[in-house]
Amino acid sequence: MSKKLNSLISEAYEFQVCAFFNKWIKSYYHIDHFAILIVLPDDNILHVSTNSLLVKHYNQMNFIQHDYAMNPAMYKNWPYYPWDCSDDIITSKAVSFRKNQWGLNAGTNFVRKIKTDQGEFFIIYAVATHRNGELAKYHFTCNANAIFEIGDFSYNNLRHIFQENTFYNLPKIETFKFFSAGISINNNGQKIPGKLINFYSDEPRHQPQLTLVK
Repeated sequence: MSKKLNSLISEAYEFQVCAFFNKWIKSYYHIDHFAILIVLPDDNILHVSTNSLLVKHYNQMNFIQHDYAMNPAMYKNWPYYPWDCSDDIITSKAVSFRKNQWGLNAGTNFVRKIKTDQGEFFIIYAVATHRNGELAKYHFTCNANAIFEIGDFSYNNLRHIFQENTFYNLPKIETFKFFSAGISINNNGQKIPGKLINFYSDEPRHQPQLTLVK
């Protein structure tokens, strides 16, 4: 399993992260909670969240060591997956903790894998909603590209926070990589049916539409 989350970064930058969240993300596709986790080549994790207290308690309860939502088998192999991706006891407790203590009824992790000369970086966008209902857990995955796009936009604009806390030269996401399950999309934007797209294709799709207004 990956090492512990560094909740000190979330605590130190919580005001800045929350201000960014409230301006650009809150309620976008019903997002009520947002976090970015960067798994570095040495397996340490940098993390910022809109709720540093949640992260602190999550660490204190040692969920990350057994929560399947943070298992390398998940984020190294899947482009996105729900927090309740396993019914094992610890994962179920972690899901119940977020739901009962913080009202996060459905959460999903979206993953960008970036290969560099320094090694592989896994950038995880964790989103959650207060919405109830069986369909809530599918809402994010049905809008995967919108979540990836706001995630990439957020990572690029908050990257300086992470950079101040690591010796790695963190990559910038220059082009948006379109995700599509069950079809491929060529450079001309044409859909090719009957072929499962490579989740982590190095082929760029289109430029992000969101830009930070200064």
